[in-house]
Amino acid sequence: MEPPFPGMDPYLEMPSMWPDVQSSISMSIANQLQTLFDDRYFTAIVPYEAQETISFFHRQSGEYRSCSATTRYVRIEVRVVGERTVVTALVVLAPCNKRPPLNGAAIYAKFQHDTFESGVNLLEIDLLRGGRRPQVARALPAAPHFVFLSRVQRRPMIEIWPLALDQPIPRIPVPLRYPDRDVPLDLGAAIHDAYRRAHYDLDLDYREPPPAPILAPDESAWLDTHLHERGLR
Repeated sequence: MEPPFPGMDPYLEMPSMWPDVQSSISMSIANQLQTLFDDRYFTAIVPYEAQETISFFHRQSGEYRSCSATTRYVRIEVRVVGERTVVTALVVLAPCNKRPPLNGAAIYAKFQHDTFESGVNLLEIDLLRGGRRPQVARALPAAPHFVFLSRVQRRPMIEIWPLALDQPIPRIPVPLRYPDRDVPLDLGAAIHDAYRRAHYDLDLDYREPPPAPILAPDESAWLDTHLHERGLR
């Protein structure tokens, strides 16, 4: 089935699916970027692990259950050919990255600090409505998803893209080594590519509400109308 949403599908935020979704979207991003680079840059996939509590639906009992598990995620690094120097790190955020610092996010906070200290651009892609957003100096607008870009030359300023459910995702600039020009990431296409390749529609029931947290009233009303129009409700 073709992806039913113009951008991010909130049903993909299901905790039991997210490790696979995060990896699939990250791989799609890395593959897309590689086609945009000249012979001076390449993408590298860097795996990492996190201890998390995973919730899942037990069909026989009809209840949601939880268990502790080690989950595997990946991030993307844009590197210079020959040097293997990292110029930009791209992270599709996971639940472990969005917990309060004393409850699991200390490792990610150290990664952020080390990234900033090493002079590497950081692009954070937050496709999870729950959890703690990356800290910024001003209040964020109301939106379910965000992209945050911290450029080496502009710190501490952060560029922010709020992403709406009912709109396609704009192309996001990916910085390279200064003064080389950015390359445009089509994040929406990467999400849709991951959706098609993994056949996520087989695991999703669009007749049910999306996973927590609850959508804002206007978003919920749009989602219901949209899914009815697509014949999914």
